Amino acid sequence: MIAISVFGASTFAVIVGEMTDPADIWAPDPPTFSLKTVRLFLSVSWLAFAVSIALAGYSGSFLALMRQKAKGEIDEETIKKWTPAGLVVSAALHLLIVTGFLFMALSLVAYVGSFGWVIVGFSVVMYLVVFYLLIAQFRAA
Repeated sequence: MIAISVFGASTFAVIVGEMTDPADIWAPDPPTFSLKTVRLFLSVSWLAFAVSIALAGYSGSFLALMRQKAKGEIDEETIKKWTPAGLVVSAALHLLIVTGFLFMALSLVAYVGSFGWVIVGFSVVMYLVVFYLLIAQFRAA
């Protein structure tokens, strides 16, 4: 997840850099999204990836607790106390990464049209997969 987040966080350079206006590409037709909207989508994408980097660090702490449990260095009561927090962090990580890809895909729509919408569709499918996995995790806990 950290590798994916670092990849997504590199979009910051694109946000502050020079970008081609989608209106120039689609002229004379109006673009699906304006340059301002594309920058907003990329900004939301960057934020989602950047926050997922922080949450990946927090989840590393939770994994350290699980490692201590496996070695018998920590009691079951402490693990039960921290398991809900670990599940919340796991849920947030999954949702942030998919959200990052969704907004990156929406910014692609302004430049490549139908291909961008296909990626948006895949992102929506990934939301469904993530929600299914999260429900399974919470039921197992």
